[in-house]
Amino acid sequence: MDIKKIIKNYEKANEERQEFSGMLTDAYRYCIPSRNGWTTQSKGARNDIIIYNSFPVSAVKTFASNILSMTTPNGLKFFDLKSKKQLSDINSTEEQKNTAVEEFNKQVSPISNAIFEYIVDSNWYISFHEALIDLSAGTAGILCTYSGDDDDPLKFESLNMAKMAFSESSKGIIDNVYQSV
Repeated sequence: MDIKKIIKNYEKANEERQEFSGMLTDAYRYCIPSRNGWTTQSKGARNDIIIYNSFPVSAVKTFASNILSMTTPNGLKFFDLKSKKQLSDINSTEEQKNTAVEEFNKQVSPISNAIFEYIVDSNWYISFHEALIDLSAGTAGILCTYSGDDDDPLKFESLNMAKMAFSESSKGIIDNVYQSV
């Protein structure tokens, strides 16, 4: 893709994002001052001076914590890799198809367990909680996954919505995500 087209698409997406910046600035200022990237402040400045009532801040933290505990219960495996599709020849009997799915699931189970252990040993819960906090102020929380090193194979980061812009396809599906740095 041509770099000029990428820049043009980014600028258009950023213009569309600006339409909502006033609303999101207020939402972050009153409800999530610790993650507010919509307004700039000098380093070390207090970012909680505008809060008149602590209820919105507490409500956001409670919301994010409840969603986190319901979707990814601590200590319980919250996902599993499995196939629901038929993995054998179309001419196979139903029993052969079911056997193929069961065999595939048995082979994938150790991989699923290993991935889960990597997630649990990573910064998943902290980053997912931050993304849920962003979700409470708008329509998205962005969680990015990076490959790590031998000690920490998976690393997660909740990206600040104030630095993100999205473009959509003609069907309304997000097809590009831009991050300003």
